[in-house]
Amino acid sequence: MGYHEHKDRAQRSVNCAVVIISDSRTEQDDESGKLIKQRLADNGHRVVSYCILKNDSAVIRAKIEELVKQAELQVIITSGGTGASHRDVTVDTIEPMLEKQLDGFGELFRYLTYQEIDELASSRAMFSSSTHDLVDLRRREHARLGAMEPPDSFVMEEGTYLDENVYRRETGSTAGDSGEGILEGTPACGGKIQGRATVLRDVSEADQLNAGDILITTQTDPGWGHVFFLIKGLIIERGGMLSHGAILAREFGIPAIVGVHNATGRIPQHATVFLDGERGQAHVLE
Repeated sequence: MGYHEHKDRAQRSVNCAVVIISDSRTEQDDESGKLIKQRLADNGHRVVSYCILKNDSAVIRAKIEELVKQAELQVIITSGGTGASHRDVTVDTIEPMLEKQLDGFGELFRYLTYQEIDELASSRAMFSSSTHDLVDLRRREHARLGAMEPPDSFVMEEGTYLDENVYRRETGSTAGDSGEGILEGTPACGGKIQGRATVLRDVSEADQLNAGDILITTQTDPGWGHVFFLIKGLIIERGGMLSHGAILAREFGIPAIVGVHNATGRIPQHATVFLDGERGQAHVLE
């Protein structure tokens, strides 16, 4: 059956369930859920189930199993919990439940060179049947190398590579810390604040921030500018007194410390943190 015949026979309207996974959203501030439901309705589809779940594997699995059993449902759409932090469990929970997984072209192309894409598109690829295996291999390697934490500066001889086993990201206490849940860095802006820690991998996760949170991240750049209106404290792993985050923290008068080794791995998500911007210390209270 060709593309046009498939399209002609496809259902024009389907019943959908929308599942949002988030520890902080409510129905009132769930903008992603509202947008998904609106787009479905605009295209003639029906939303017959909508819910917001916590980042809990057992809860997510139970809800998906419940929805799958509903005969009137044709589509289940999930949003949230797909980041790289320890709390993001959506993918790991749902993948084992799938009978078949279809990656989009964009997801596949991220792991291919432009020369390989050109060869595939022009039917000149020598091992086209092995493309999926190649993509899977590179995806695993990308995840493995992503766990590295190289030093801020290093010198290597030509043709050599960093040993990922030496620069594996660490957890727990670090040399130079005071112990008892205290992390130390360089004071970037004075002041003291206690609040909820929100650990973000990058600015694409900024929707998880609530007003008054203490932001914990690796580093910031101009793309982070809009979040400084929300946060009341800043802890970043990289940079010094003249780094982007340090400068903006002083402009906004936000207590901040920088150069806190592996802060994103050592401060639990939504833990209560006391940030002392004058001493350059962060106390994890709970």
